[in-house]
Parts: sequence; structure tokens; C-alpha cells
Amino acid sequence: MTPAKYKNLRGAVESFTEGFTSVLWTIGDLAEFGIQKGISEFSIDFLDRTITPPPSGKSLEYFLDYRNLPEWFDSVGCSFSRIRKMEMQVCFDFKSREQSKYETSTEDNMRFIATTDIVDDRGKIYSCRHESFCFFFRRTAMSNANGPRSDV
Repeated sequence: MTPAKYKNLRGAVESFTEGFTSVLWTIGDLAEFGIQKGISEFSIDFLDRTITPPPSGKSLEYFLDYRNLPEWFDSVGCSFSRIRKMEMQVCFDFKSREQSKYETSTEDNMRFIATTDIVDDRGKIYSCRHESFCFFFRRTAMSNANGPRSDV
């Protein structure tokens, strides 16, 4: 087996950030929680397995268990044992919130920025800043017709 290379961490941080934020329902759960509590910024520490401030319910575990990180890093040619810090900052732009253009939809969307920093065992920082949008459920009588969601 070829030894994992430091140079692969540049691509790994970009791939992880884009992959993690493309799981729209998890980012949407975090956005929905943020809207309910008036919180627009979250910090996710993948090594310490914490989200600050912590959302309630299953979303916390789902975020932290998104991937088996040692296996994922090995699969992209990096050694997880070389990583000393892995954090993501997620900032939602509440002012960009838009309702769906479809009358029957209960989803809204909103822009966000996610910045991931990985620090290796030499102290080198690999960063990725990713801007995108997320979908989340609007809290209305229609969207609550099946009862409240238990995972947010």
C-alpha cells in the first residue's frame, strides 16, 4: 500500500466540505434549528465530536457520524492519524431566506457559507470555503400536518 501523502489533504478538505454540505437535509436541519433559536453560526469539531451551539435531537449525531473519518481519509489517500484538528464553521444568511415558488411546497431555501480547516501533525492548515444554499421545512400548519419533526 502506498503511504498516505500530505499533499492529498488539500483535495481532501475540499472534497469533504463539498460532500458534507451537499447532504442538504442535514444542513437544512441545522438551518431550521438556527431559525427557531435565532442562531446563524455553528462550529462543528469533527475530532472532539461537538457542535457549538449544540442542536437538539438526532441531527447532532447525524452530523458527527456523517462519515467514518479514518476510513474516508484512507480512501482519499490521507492518513487520519496525521490530522490534529478538523473543524467546520457554518454561517447561515437569514436575510437570503426565500420561500419556494411552488404554492404546495413547505420548503424554503437560504444561502450559507461553510469553511473547513484541517491541521496536520506538522501544523500546516488546509482550508476550504464553500458557499451554497440549503432547503429546510417552513413551520406552517401544512408542514406540521404529520406532527412535529423529532430530529430537529
